[in-house]
Amino acid sequence: MAQPIWQALISLVNLDHQALAIAKDIKNISTQISEKERELTNLSSTLKTHQEELKELRKKVGLVELRSKELDALEKKKRAQLDEIADQREYRSLQKELEVLGMERQDLDDQLINAYHQVELTEQKISDEKTLLAEKEQSINKIIEELQQQTNDLEKKKEELRSELQAKIAALPAEWVERYNRMKGRVSDPIVPLHNNSCSACFYIVVPQDIAKIKRGNLVSCRNCYRFLYYDKTEEKETSAEAQY
Repeated sequence: MAQPIWQALISLVNLDHQALAIAKDIKNISTQISEKERELTNLSSTLKTHQEELKELRKKVGLVELRSKELDALEKKKRAQLDEIADQREYRSLQKELEVLGMERQDLDDQLINAYHQVELTEQKISDEKTLLAEKEQSINKIIEELQQQTNDLEKKKEELRSELQAKIAALPAEWVERYNRMKGRVSDPIVPLHNNSCSACFYIVVPQDIAKIKRGNLVSCRNCYRFLYYDKTEEKETSAEAQY
């Protein structure tokens, strides 16, 4: 005995809902994977930023150390000149220059102490971040691998559903497939049962001649919401029994 058209369309609705749920799950998993990949990217970017900072700090230390050596040579030279000067005016002038150089040296020493400290802190920060990144890469890559496997399983199930849908559609009259596709583009439940002589979706009261057609196993469009209406005596009894409780 051929399956009633309304049962075939209900099967299509169920398969479409399953396909939509799978597509939603795949999208959610894709979002989770992207978030995990972004987490790794952010950690790697932070590490790279601090590595660049360390490079600049070391460059600064090198420049300060170079200037410090230049000051050493300059001070040495001027102190040697100081021993050879007999003129008091030139002597005082040279002493002032040495005082200025001494102040610059003090400033350079302070800069070096601070720079060495910053280098040490940044090196420790980089070391900690490398450890964290390695741990995160291991755990996140494992999570991504598991999520990707879930996606593969869902894609396989999606393909199986697609094949089943195509088989169901091929068994239906083209006219009903077209009408069904138009309706499912508007609502998520294109086919609903007749209940208490009304459309169970919009509660529009169905006219007697349409009720008669529906109860003979025909599909009739609701004159209000245009959903397909069907009648299932067993389903109606169950619905009525549930309403009593």
